[in-house]
Amino acid sequence: NHVYRTLEKLGMWETLSHTDHPDKSKYNEVVVSALKANYSDSVQLVSIHDCAFEGKEFRHVILRNGTEIVSVFLDKTDNFPTETQPLTSPIVSSNDSGFQISSFAVKERLVFVVSKLPESDSLTIARTLSYAMSQV
Repeated sequence: NHVYRTLEKLGMWETLSHTDHPDKSKYNEVVVSALKANYSDSVQLVSIHDCAFEGKEFRHVILRNGTEIVSVFLDKTDNFPTETQPLTSPIVSSNDSGFQISSFAVKERLVFVVSKLPESDSLTIARTLSYAMSQV
């Protein structure tokens, strides 16, 4: 999905980047500032939008760090009982078709970080996001 929903449509997302998503300022304030402090000062929010794929609703956050593009997919359809589980879960990392995927749950959502970055960078982003997204 990162290839089709992000990389192949990157020009469109950059053109639409001026469109304000209701939570755009919150993501810039909390998520992007956390990534700038803990990962790279050049991280930028390209786009944030809601989309559906295979019957599931996602919030799709597209980030740029120099020439690298990172997709963050928040699964809005998976709900977990928050009273019995912590706000965040352990981070799981895998590689699929050359893409690094780090995933975890925060609040009531599964989060997937997808990129061509090395595993160490992907995990740094995921660790930072696991805390920051619990604040959004």
